[in-house]
Order: sequence, then structure tokens, then C-alpha cells
Amino acid sequence: MKPSPVPLIAILLLWAHSICAQDALQYTLHLKSGSFIPEKNIAAEKLNALNRKALRTGEKSFAIIQFENIPGENEKQVLRKAGIELLEYIPGNAYTVTITGNLDVLVLEQVKARAVLELLPEQKMEPELAKGIFPSWAVKIPGTIDVWVSFPKSFSFETVRSELLQRNMDVISLEQKNYRILSLRISAQRIRELASLPFIEYVQPVPHGDQTLLHKVVPNGRANVLNSSLPGGRNLK
Repeated sequence: MKPSPVPLIAILLLWAHSICAQDALQYTLHLKSGSFIPEKNIAAEKLNALNRKALRTGEKSFAIIQFENIPGENEKQVLRKAGIELLEYIPGNAYTVTITGNLDVLVLEQVKARAVLELLPEQKMEPELAKGIFPSWAVKIPGTIDVWVSFPKSFSFETVRSELLQRNMDVISLEQKNYRILSLRISAQRIRELASLPFIEYVQPVPHGDQTLLHKVVPNGRANVLNSSLPGGRNLK
């Protein structure tokens, strides 16, 4: 009598389920716009496509890189030499990064990168803004909205301000610039355009009333705009 293949199939299914569960735990990114496991894309063809479409300011683009494991100092040095600056950690073995020049598949394979993501504008703004819902206190002039924007630490305040002014986006307050936050008044029709800019990290309506400015502090200091609160209640979780 031939042995039944059912037990073996069951074992394989349980093993596959265990691997999927492990990936879900280790590689899920939680954004306020939703949680997801990034698709693996460390391949020449896919990275070349990202290089072609990347929006840049001063040859720099803004993205997220997810790794199989958190990179050590050796890996960080390799990335720096390749023009990739790790900014802030995101749970899920990922970092926000700025990329100077083009991504190199050999470099990313060497540091065991898993995926590179260029965030959509909707992922860089408060969900209500993405839906075109603006709080009344942020609308001082009909047809416009007052917003706070944050910018990555790899972009200087002078560069960000100059780029915004070139696009006729009005900076109305520099009070929080030391925290990499600027206040803008912008056409309601240009919110998506603003969030798409590579030197913009996040967009939210100006806070309601007086707010106490807090440093971006999270446990162990290993988090950023994508998973921690900012002044005025910004939080992407």
C-alpha cells in the first residue's frame, strides 16, 4: 500500500503559512494611509524604472528602502558611498532615504535590500487632505488651505524655501523651521502637487489654535514621520 501524500502536503502548507506569517510580522509597513508588505523589487529592470521616473531636487530623490535585516555600520558605509543617505528608521526593517544619482542593483543586493518604494503623494499627507476634506480653521482664504509641511534633514531649509518660492507656494511662517517644519498657504487644487515634491516629507493642515511644539521623540529615537506623532497631532500609524 502506497503511503498517503496528505501528511506531507499538510506539512508543506503549514510551513508556507509560517513563512508568510513571519514575513507579515517582519516586513509590514504601517502608514496612516494603510498597512502593507512592500513587493520585493531589487532587480535591474525594476530599479531602472524607478531611476527613470524618480522626481529629484538637486539630484536628490526621497524614498523608503526596506532591508531583509537592519543594516549595520558596514552596510551604511556602502550605501553612503553609493549616494544613499539613511534618514530615519521605520519599524519593518525600513528607512526613509534620500538618493543622490541612480540606484545600483549590485549595491542594494550587497546590503541585502528587499524593496525600494517611492511614496505616493497620498501617502505623504493627512488622509482627510487626500480626500479633499479641509478643516475650517485651516481655510483662511476661500480656495486655499494653510498647511504645515516637514522636509527631510538631508535638504537644507534654504533649498526647500527656494524651491517652494519658485513654484509660487507662499511660505507664511518660519517659526518652526528649526524642526524642519514650514507653514504654507496653498491653493486647495495644489495639495497633491505639493505632497509629490521630493523635498516634502509630509503635509498636514495647520493645527487648530495654539499648540505646544514637541520634538519628534519616540522610543529609542528610531522612528520618523511615517510612524510617530508630530506637533499638531500628525501621525501616520
